[in-house]
Amino acid sequence: RHVPGDVIEICDDDYAGISVGGRVLAVNSQTRTLTLDREITLPSSGTTLISLVDGSGNPVSVEVQSVTDGVKVKVSRVPDGVAGYSIWGMKLPTLRQRLFRCVSIRENDDGMYAITAVQHVPEKEAIVDNGAHFDGEQSGTVNGVTPPA
Repeated sequence: RHVPGDVIEICDDDYAGISVGGRVLAVNSQTRTLTLDREITLPSSGTTLISLVDGSGNPVSVEVQSVTDGVKVKVSRVPDGVAGYSIWGMKLPTLRQRLFRCVSIRENDDGMYAITAVQHVPEKEAIVDNGAHFDGEQSGTVNGVTPPA
């Protein structure tokens, strides 16, 4: 459902150093409980969100209220259409999420997709436009001499 140019969020366990993404094994809408495929630990302070995919294929973030037995997560609400074996990703207050801009998407012969993306920093344009200082007196060459054109 993505196209080149889209900004995507990656929940990378290796980058975070803890489990921040996986699969939902079971959904109980009555108790607002999700059973995850791996144990998670909530930080002692701050609001933790869990990102899910709703029935329309859209990402939805809901607040994590508690965790029991490491894998049973009580959430503020269960979005419509969240089903077993859908993906989840955790947003921790102490961890900045990594964003990437999709460059290309290719379907492989085995039905899998290969996505090529580059890291995206949303504030980069503002830093360059407002924060970079250019001193025209300095030369970009080693000896300080600009060669003739």
